[in-house]
Amino acid sequence: MTAATLNSQIDMNGAVSFRSLRPLRVAVLCDFREENWPSMDLVGDMLVGSLVNEHQSDVQVEQVLPQMPQPFGKNRAGSLKNAHRVIGRFFRYPREIRKLRDRFDLFHIIDHSYAHLALELPPGRVLITCHDLDAFAAVQSSTPKSLLGRAIAKRLLRGMQSAAWIVCPSHATRHELLEHQFAQADRTSVIHNGVHPDFNPDPNPTIDAAISRLLNSGESPEVLHVGSTVRRKRIEDVLGIFAKLRARIPKLRLLRVGGVFTNEQQRLARDLGVAASINVLPHIDTAHLAAVYRRARLIIQPSESEGFGLPVIEAMACGTPVIASDIPALREVGGNATEYCAVGNVAAFSERAFELLHESPSSRENRRRSCFQQASRFSWTKHAAQVAQLYREVLAW
Repeated sequence: MTAATLNSQIDMNGAVSFRSLRPLRVAVLCDFREENWPSMDLVGDMLVGSLVNEHQSDVQVEQVLPQMPQPFGKNRAGSLKNAHRVIGRFFRYPREIRKLRDRFDLFHIIDHSYAHLALELPPGRVLITCHDLDAFAAVQSSTPKSLLGRAIAKRLLRGMQSAAWIVCPSHATRHELLEHQFAQADRTSVIHNGVHPDFNPDPNPTIDAAISRLLNSGESPEVLHVGSTVRRKRIEDVLGIFAKLRARIPKLRLLRVGGVFTNEQQRLARDLGVAASINVLPHIDTAHLAAVYRRARLIIQPSESEGFGLPVIEAMACGTPVIASDIPALREVGGNATEYCAVGNVAAFSERAFELLHESPSSRENRRRSCFQQASRFSWTKHAAQVAQLYREVLAW
């Protein structure tokens, strides 16, 4: 930022502070909607909405949302679908943002898997939110699955390392970044994600009824898993835990939100004899997801790695108990309100889940209060305020 847009002041202690003479112009670069990553869409939408509603006097924000090209047809699958994703990310999106270089003071890339965009933007004026290290796995591996995957990972890492600042949603993610020497400690910050206001314990009769009709599961008790079906989510453990629980609670059902099972996961569900007791829902909006959280008796999150853990705080905000893997990120967000088991210990998960499903009313009410208290620590208003302050600091840096 030049002297034309920043004015320095010296306070009583002799420290220099900076005041913007006009609102900062910030472009928030979000994922293609066609990627179908609800968590990334949520982060971008909530940040932009909060900045517009609460910081418009000092931050003028524009949400950048190009459309992904569909050169091979919308319904093609496999390698062709991946091809148009690569074309979109590495050709269409960079071409679009080159037009924006001179319109904004700062650029905030909301998802590290788009970090290569930083290489198209003015040095010193880019922030990137790094949610986890998945996108850089091929760089870390001595035997990557493909040369293309390794090349993409290297470019993403080069883009992220060129950024003026990296934001992490958890101390766990920041620790991993520094441990792998992917970032400098003095150019990273931790700013926790928030909880969408739709996630609350209050019934919504219309939406609750719509979810009941969709599931058509009667009065059967339900446990829930929310998240994608990628390997680190350990869907095989979700199914194993559910199978053990259902052997003891025959009417129990499993609800799954976050995409259909892979063929291998479907086969495992059939082999375990639980396929007919599972409801798999598509990606749904926050209001409908909140209704699913409220009706579930328990949330199971047995991931082997996470960068934050939105389903944990969303469930707690709805007053629903959570049992999760004992990993740093989930410990960080779940606090003392969540129950933990070692990664991969299906027997321990199922036993603790059985106990939680049979808690006394008084114990369950105490747990609900703990959930509400822990979830209240996470706010998109607080998130946006910290990000806005960071924008000012980066420009003055």
